[in-house]
Amino acid sequence: MSDEIQDVLFVISYDSYADAAKQVATALRNRVTSMRFLVMTQDGKPFFSVARLAALKALGNVCFADVSSVPDEASRLKTNVSFLFFAGPELEKTIRMIHANQDTPPVCVSCFPGVVLYRQEMGFSQRLTSDVILINSRRNMVDYQAYCARIGASSENALLFGFPALLDAKPRVGYSTPPAKVAYIDQNGVPASHSERLRLAQSLVQYAQRFPERELWILCRDSAHNRSAHTGAYPIDDLLLVSAGGALPKNIRISTAPAEEILCDIDLCIGIASTVLVHAISRNIPTAVLGDFGWRPYLGNLLFKGSGLECTFQALLRDIPIASPSAEWFAANVSPPKEQMNLLVDRLVRLHNGSARRIQNDAVAMFRSKSASRWRRGVKIVSRVLGWR
Repeated sequence: MSDEIQDVLFVISYDSYADAAKQVATALRNRVTSMRFLVMTQDGKPFFSVARLAALKALGNVCFADVSSVPDEASRLKTNVSFLFFAGPELEKTIRMIHANQDTPPVCVSCFPGVVLYRQEMGFSQRLTSDVILINSRRNMVDYQAYCARIGASSENALLFGFPALLDAKPRVGYSTPPAKVAYIDQNGVPASHSERLRLAQSLVQYAQRFPERELWILCRDSAHNRSAHTGAYPIDDLLLVSAGGALPKNIRISTAPAEEILCDIDLCIGIASTVLVHAISRNIPTAVLGDFGWRPYLGNLLFKGSGLECTFQALLRDIPIASPSAEWFAANVSPPKEQMNLLVDRLVRLHNGSARRIQNDAVAMFRSKSASRWRRGVKIVSRVLGWR
């Protein structure tokens, strides 16, 4: 990177954001003088594992801030570029405070760390005032441009980058057929109801019993040491025990390790909706996307409809061959970020030195924020009047 950019700050919340930050920081480490990481905490603890924290410490200095004080802390730290790798209303507030508190504000970069499961436009609105938004796929870019056109905002701050966590993705070679090691990628709230989660667990136990010679790894997002942005009321590990009568089949393994550690020797990847499925697809790992619970927006699996990877548990129990993804679907939904890294660096340099114009979406964002607040207050008033709550 040009000598004009000396310092880079990453502000990080959950596990998927930590993985994205690690990959982007690794790609930048030889192009900047220093890197720092501001890690969000709650009750004094980060939202992700010690292993993920150690990976960040190997790249730069790490400091901590309670989630409630992050906007203050991030706006106080002087830097050239701020990668704001978190989401929610606090993201927009942080950007406003950075611009209010610093005479020369850093270039602010936001991202979507993985597949946008649902409420895509809410995510767009929270990132609207970023100087650069890293967009994951061509389809997401079209959606963002349409959203901006509809609300009268500029979409010039969008950069088609690809999934940040795929920066170091290496193709899997030499996998076994039939599979010796299978991974189910769990999303805590997908599906959400107890009955559907229990049916999912029962199906996984049935698969493990049907193929006792295969290792079945259950990749969980939440544990005591690692918290996900996707929370759920019914942990899959508990339901697996119930489904198996209190003792899991010997070939079931439960893990909360980062996806790249699990995928390095997986022969078949199974899931309903997850960025890890995109990881697997990009690494040429046979992947089956389950449609047993339907294809609905809240499940987040509509992204995979038409991919050619649709499957069911009954088909898996029959051990049918796993299809390859549709080339058209892959081109629209999976973009290789390595090819875009130089474009990102160039844009950061030009925005920092003033040779490129920063996008002014502040007024639009403020109007939408106030409108949303008025709408929420109206809903509360109506609810109280009608006795709904």
